[in-house]
Amino acid sequence: MARKRFVFLSYLKSFLRQSFSLVLVAILGFSFSLSLHNLQPLQATPPTSVSSSLCHSQAQATNLIQLGKQSYQMGRFADAVNCWQQALTAYSDDFVKQAQISSQLSLAYQQMGQWKEAEEAIGSILPLLDSLPERTRAQVLNTQGRLLLATGKAGEAFETWQEAEKLYEESDNQKGVIGSQINQVTALQTLGRYRQALKQLKNLQETLETQPDNLLKARAYLSLGNALQAIGDLENSYCSLEKSLAITQTKILPSYQTLQGKVLLSLGNTAQALGKKLQQDRGNLSEGNFQNITKKLELVENCQTNEPSLSLSGNSILKSYQEAERLYRQLIKQTSTDITTKIQAQINLLILYSVIDKYLQATNRTSDDIRQSIIELLPQIKDNFQYLPINRNSIFSQINFSQTTIQLKKNKPYLADSELISWDEIENILTKANEDAVILQDQYAEAYTLGYLGMLYVKLDKLEQAREFTEKALIKAEAIQALEIIYQWQAQLGNIAKIKSPRDNNKAIKYYSAAVETLNKLREQNLVGIDFDLENFNANLQFYFRENVEPIYRELINLLLPFQENVSQERLKEALWVMDSLQLAEIENFIECQVQPVANKLEIEELEEVFSKFDATNAALIYPIILGERIEVIIYLPQQGILRYSHLINKEKAEETIEQLRKNLFDKTQPNPETYILPNAQKIYQWLLADAEEEIAKSQIKTLVFVLEDSLRNIPIAALHDSGQYLIQKGYGIVLLPSLRLLETDPLERNELTALAAGLTEPRNGFSPLPYVENELSGIKEVLKDTEQPLLNQEFTEKNLHNQLKNSSQAIVHLATHGKFHSNPEETFILTGNNKIKVKELDEFLRSQTRTRKEKIELFVLSACETAQGNKRAALGLAGVAVKTGAKTTLATLWQVADESTAMLMIEFYKKLVSEEEVSIAEALRSVQQIWLENENKDGNDWSHPYYWSPFVLVGNWQ
Repeated sequence: MARKRFVFLSYLKSFLRQSFSLVLVAILGFSFSLSLHNLQPLQATPPTSVSSSLCHSQAQATNLIQLGKQSYQMGRFADAVNCWQQALTAYSDDFVKQAQISSQLSLAYQQMGQWKEAEEAIGSILPLLDSLPERTRAQVLNTQGRLLLATGKAGEAFETWQEAEKLYEESDNQKGVIGSQINQVTALQTLGRYRQALKQLKNLQETLETQPDNLLKARAYLSLGNALQAIGDLENSYCSLEKSLAITQTKILPSYQTLQGKVLLSLGNTAQALGKKLQQDRGNLSEGNFQNITKKLELVENCQTNEPSLSLSGNSILKSYQEAERLYRQLIKQTSTDITTKIQAQINLLILYSVIDKYLQATNRTSDDIRQSIIELLPQIKDNFQYLPINRNSIFSQINFSQTTIQLKKNKPYLADSELISWDEIENILTKANEDAVILQDQYAEAYTLGYLGMLYVKLDKLEQAREFTEKALIKAEAIQALEIIYQWQAQLGNIAKIKSPRDNNKAIKYYSAAVETLNKLREQNLVGIDFDLENFNANLQFYFRENVEPIYRELINLLLPFQENVSQERLKEALWVMDSLQLAEIENFIECQVQPVANKLEIEELEEVFSKFDATNAALIYPIILGERIEVIIYLPQQGILRYSHLINKEKAEETIEQLRKNLFDKTQPNPETYILPNAQKIYQWLLADAEEEIAKSQIKTLVFVLEDSLRNIPIAALHDSGQYLIQKGYGIVLLPSLRLLETDPLERNELTALAAGLTEPRNGFSPLPYVENELSGIKEVLKDTEQPLLNQEFTEKNLHNQLKNSSQAIVHLATHGKFHSNPEETFILTGNNKIKVKELDEFLRSQTRTRKEKIELFVLSACETAQGNKRAALGLAGVAVKTGAKTTLATLWQVADESTAMLMIEFYKKLVSEEEVSIAEALRSVQQIWLENENKDGNDWSHPYYWSPFVLVGNWQ
């Protein structure tokens, strides 16, 4: 098998950090899994049960410790606390035992969301840590690291786990070493230190390869696979899990077969996760591009000698889902599978069937085949519930089953009500789950069961019961400070209030505002998987940003801006700030790190400070908001305040118009642009600017600053048309902002401008040659006199670029090379002479160098990049690059323009910057674009088509 390059993916972020789902294999000798919500695959847990009363019947403290471990493994955390507290008393004279038990108590309290108690338990032994044996110290530090990460202190968690690893090494505990390394990878990913995480993963792989093939190694690969799945690195997750599976198949022993069931479940979850991720990409593609959707996924070097059963090269949604189905069915059929693992596989298979029928056109199967499979599964799962032990995992199995059944009722018209679980049965299942949570004294699980009962009553139009249960759920969640639960039930109460009082939105606004404030707190603590691609299929408390988070922001905006109703300036400011919070959250989700401390609630003074920068630079803010059936446009004009305009237009129709304009702009072969470009360019101009054009003219505006969302980011605003001329011909500089919170307006220092320039003329990685890049770079060097010799082709390596960045102080970095912007951060990159720099690595690559420089990068130029065609959110990648570079201003292209034209336009742009000091960056770009549009260049080439001049966009500071 050919050696394949290791690729480190991470989506959740996403995700998720707020799930606190870590694979801490080194702490107590078993894996920890948290509860889950939404319709996500479940992880396996031991099938045995233990009654809390057993703790009282055991006389010896050693038995109490063991019973506590068993209770913890089963998800009976209150029982575990009860056992360990008793054992702690029995060992009042043994500090080592007290430290071990207190560490375990802290873990149980963490699972219950009792953070104060968790901190007290671990804090009680930290002062005497140095007096403990190495192995016990390592165990305590591992627990402390978990608590630190769970409370948003990823940097401290990483350092703590490093120390734990050293102690495990000194005590010759290889299992502890591996567990600590896995935890460090999770912390590094949370911190956004992807290159270091990649190195750590490679080291971990090498460590495991040297170990003999036994049960311990199989468990280590399983833990690694689950950890990689939790951070979205699905191809490497699958690789590790297949290695674990191969080991479990070498011996026919009960312990090996039990572990094999867990591995098969995780493999199925990873395959389904991949399908989900690809399905999200499909949702961002136009119908014409869907049939060709593939995703190249690469395995760790030397993953294994044989091809994995799921080929991760050129994968498709259907193929991923089919593999997940095969694995789940294999697991269900195995006689050695315990009931807990089997029912989890059955529920995950049911979840799979709720989405897979969309992709059956490529097979011989029909919807009736899926229907029959669903009908067979439902009673099997329902009957198996009676055999499950009472623990947290069984509670969330019941929640997932009820929610999947509700989705089937809603989305599968070919299933009759008589073939599905009835509403009364769903209510009984959730009620039983809530009763189990009460028995376990598990407030975390209870907060979910009560909330989901409230959600059920909303669907049944029992609004008073819905409000009552949701309020109880919120009280439970607030008692344990479970922010990842709180925001959901705050939003649900807002929805209930809206339904009950459609003409009075104040109560609904109050609840939705509280939900947004909670989400901002989660972001501030870096606990939201901000993949928020929100694509990672974490089996525990994973949520998808686009499905679960974004709608809350948009519903609040919808309530704040009722259609065709006058609202106050204060309400307009609040709507603007909420939308900007959403924009920032989406960017943070994309780049998977926090870019700015979050303002938890609207600060009018802060917004006024932002507006003052527009006043000082004669700039106008244009902020379009696409809602379900309308487009709202909020405009700020100096000395005039905030204006609001509304247009009734369906979101799907608007996106069709936007996508069609992009396609037409990209097609330079059409001889008459007026007939195929202008209709849509004029339509979008009417939505965004026509209503305010007189007011804009009165304000003597120099620059139009747009904060765009979704598909609007994919089109060049310069190419909008007012029925008489293109927007750039009206004399306005045009700039994009990712978010108002990222606004900078300090003017570019023009004295002795120099650039660090690099580029490719030769083909690389399937990209075509760029023969005029050499002319472009030499022309820039001629204009910017003190610029060093550009890095070209073989000289344009990461190492050489690194060195020049480190040792120079140029204000401009100009890269004339291929790059791609995509809604998937793994597919957003810049091509060098020897590698790709991905957007998630760009921050480490550039910012780490600027720390040693006196000045941050003023202008970052990418002159040959492109956005993925047909992807509605592809230009989000451009916003991500702009933020990740740390540069004040980014200039890039939405599509790759003709090489010769680009070279000349770039040189003219720099001439404008150098020769006309009063001209802003935005005006320098606009004036050159207008020259191209009006075909006034000196060489007689016809570059007047918008294809040549419109895709150059400025992001950030326009001064």
